[in-house]
Amino acid sequence: MHLRETLASPPGSAPMGTPAVVDPHTILASIPRWRDVLELTQKNAVYMAKFKVGYPRFFMHNSVRKLTDVCLEAVNGVDGELMTMVFPTPRILHECVSYLSQKGGIDNPQKVGDIRVVHFDITGPSKVSMSPPDSIHVVLFPPELEETAKAFWLNAGMGISSRHAEYLLRRLEEGDILMVVQRPSENRLNKYSGALSEKVVMRQRIAGLLNGGDGDQPASLLVEAPDIGKRPIQPEDVFLYPSGMSAIWHAHQLTRTLFPNLKCAAFGFLYVDSMNVYQNWGEGLINYFDDPDATLKELDQNPPKISALYTELPSNPLLKSPNLSKIRNLADQHGFLVVVDQTVGNFINVDVIKYVDIVCTSLSKMFSGSANVLGGSLAINPNSRHYDSMRAYLLSEFVDDFYHEDAIVMEYNSRDFAKRVRTANANTMEIATLLRSRSISYSNSSKSHAPNPRNLLAVKDVYFPRWVTRDEYEICRRPYPDSNNYGQLITITFVSTKASEAFYDALQCVKAPSIGTNFTLAVPYVVLAHYHERDVVAKHGLDEALVRLSVGIEEQDVVIEWVETALEAAEKTLEVADNQHRLAPLL
Repeated sequence: MHLRETLASPPGSAPMGTPAVVDPHTILASIPRWRDVLELTQKNAVYMAKFKVGYPRFFMHNSVRKLTDVCLEAVNGVDGELMTMVFPTPRILHECVSYLSQKGGIDNPQKVGDIRVVHFDITGPSKVSMSPPDSIHVVLFPPELEETAKAFWLNAGMGISSRHAEYLLRRLEEGDILMVVQRPSENRLNKYSGALSEKVVMRQRIAGLLNGGDGDQPASLLVEAPDIGKRPIQPEDVFLYPSGMSAIWHAHQLTRTLFPNLKCAAFGFLYVDSMNVYQNWGEGLINYFDDPDATLKELDQNPPKISALYTELPSNPLLKSPNLSKIRNLADQHGFLVVVDQTVGNFINVDVIKYVDIVCTSLSKMFSGSANVLGGSLAINPNSRHYDSMRAYLLSEFVDDFYHEDAIVMEYNSRDFAKRVRTANANTMEIATLLRSRSISYSNSSKSHAPNPRNLLAVKDVYFPRWVTRDEYEICRRPYPDSNNYGQLITITFVSTKASEAFYDALQCVKAPSIGTNFTLAVPYVVLAHYHERDVVAKHGLDEALVRLSVGIEEQDVVIEWVETALEAAEKTLEVADNQHRLAPLL
């Protein structure tokens, strides 16, 4: 299938820190070598200076940085020592201030009093200007609170987008004026008919997908016949957010409001930023990392009083699936909400809505596929016993802060979503099978031998939903003629860090920290996301040197060649070690 994105040639050759995709709003920076990843985790200043782009929650886009500097200069008279962050709506600004005051006050209580907010209007140079005002909302804080502010930006996922910042800068460059206002102006962020229609289309598309359709005809709801007495998802049950983490954050606020003063629970080892949200907002988190059978038994026999149970299907990166049917039964018995992030499984491959109250999805991944826009969705189950209270909360509290130009790009990118997913599914099945055939785990369980001289195998194990907690995945797997809809993510462990490094460095695909793109992506997930707690995550099955592979829609033969070349490089590290071992007695 033809890629619409422009990549380096070969894709993995883009220098470190440069755009992995040729697009001014790309969300991916290339990290082509293992040692680059290590330097990044150490925040080496020389290496960090090479990064020109990055994932927007981790790295401030150049346009956002410029707008921040403009705002800081405009208020520098307040206190020249203060730092700043820019947000698109007053609501997000006040959430940031609340977080800074609460979390920053723990280590720096004397600095909380220095937090300031400033509201700006960008308006025409005269009262008769035809351009209506746009608003910007700024928080100022002392340097001691910088890490806390970054944590809010990273985990809540509601920072101003690069397209929005670019538009506001353009207004200023064309002569409009930045004015401090005492009260925030009415938010015009999404009062654009074009954006509204695009969002309606996306909500229809997502509702149709959740009901079992393909989303190929956005104006219609391609609905499977629902179970007797069950209501299908309507577009009004789908809410759009500026990022997947924003959808997660808002789902968490919903559950906290409906069940106040209660802890929540996480089932399985979940994505690190999601865990941060559950831990840092609210009454705290109960972790059920391991032994799902024992966890289900404990939840049944000694259920804690919780607001919600959060899980993923499948999990990132070990691709383990929870038994949602049993979890649903427990939730009904004990009265908690079930919230599932099905980003890795995605709308085409899995059907989770029947078992959950809320389903969250990062639209930045395969729904978009092009790695040039962020977005997220939250859908509520109309058959949930909590539906009326969830919907009442959302109708009361929802603020549309998904910038209109981002929504337009997202809608365009997602038009061929189903076709791309099915192509990626087929490619991934072939790659997973190839990797497994060259693994120790498969060799030990099979009488066949891998096609490798002296049977030196560099791959220790391959994690893929077809072979990991398959029964649990099958509960939610959508019927599919080709029976290969196990997703596009594979996690690979190796016999040594040297083998992992050789495999990663030899791969010719894009190497960057994300998943679910139209093009194949790889990253050493634990080294990048959990470097400083490697020993801790190892206890939960996350091998320090694992490589996560997100397979794209390229020609299958091309991806196979990339992986075979990388496997050969990994296996050569074992040949060297084997030769040294053979020569040792002679030395």
